[in-house]
Amino acid sequence: SPFRDYSVIATLETDDRHIKEREMHRVFEHFANERRGEWFKIDRVKAINIFNLHAKSKLNEELQNEKADDKRT
Repeated sequence: SPFRDYSVIATLETDDRHIKEREMHRVFEHFANERRGEWFKIDRVKAINIFNLHAKSKLNEELQNEKADDKRT
């Protein structure tokens, strides 16, 4: 928001921020009370839960990749 009336409550690491941004926009659009362009009005707890689910998914993906690498060696 140009008014800086927001707060950052979570961040995610990603290999491609464009893909992750599109993905997160689709998810937030489903749960948000309101959307204005890039901005979503969403309950803080819901937003944190969504980020936690995506972070857990990323961690599971990385663990699966490590297991596959271990099997090859």
